[in-house]
Amino acid sequence: MRDGDEILIPISLRRIRIKFYVCLCLTAGCAISGADGWLTFTLMLLCGAILLAAGIIGGKRLIGSVFFLRRGRGD
Repeated sequence: MRDGDEILIPISLRRIRIKFYVCLCLTAGCAISGADGWLTFTLMLLCGAILLAAGIIGGKRLIGSVFFLRRGRGD
């Protein structure tokens, strides 16, 4: 789908949230349980990559939506 010069990609915010929070819980579980450092570090990088991809595709507004941040009516 094209709209002018932009390519529109359908993004499911629900799927992004689920993936991010599952990775976040796995990272916390690894850190608490004393798993190998490389596993914890890899999961932390995965959490960051999910946010980076969301930021590239949807900007600040999508990243804020992943964290359930809401803006006032004027924004």
